[in-house]
Amino acid sequence: VIVNNWFVCGPDSDVATWSWEIAPGWRPGGLPLRDLRDPKRLGAPDHMKDYLFTSGDSGGVHTNSNIHNKAAYKVLTAVDAGGARVFRPRDVAVLYYVTLTRLPSTATFAKVLEVLQNVAKTYYARDPALQQEKVAAIRVAYAAVGIQ
Repeated sequence: VIVNNWFVCGPDSDVATWSWEIAPGWRPGGLPLRDLRDPKRLGAPDHMKDYLFTSGDSGGVHTNSNIHNKAAYKVLTAVDAGGARVFRPRDVAVLYYVTLTRLPSTATFAKVLEVLQNVAKTYYARDPALQQEKVAAIRVAYAAVGIQ
């Protein structure tokens, strides 16, 4: 989603103009493969309380990844008390890229959150107040989908 919107809308475009769908029209009825804004629209969980335990889909890895997708959507769309976006899309792209390079292959959602927070702390280390704001926004985004 970040890469597609980076090229379609621009690297620092307002995320309000973004498409949150992956592979629009791929499923029957013109539905997308994924919808980060609304995974439930496609019958996928968007909160840990709805985590699917199954022997199919390698234990639900693809289906349950929608919970993390929703957390990423919430990070990208986070706003401060004044209604301004907390993150530039370019910064979120860097934060997630660096996070992904530091994760073990068996990382849990909680591990992603832990590493993402550590990456953000380093990325914003020069400004403690800004660092605190960014890390808090990440925590709130993940807590909203039940990832602690």
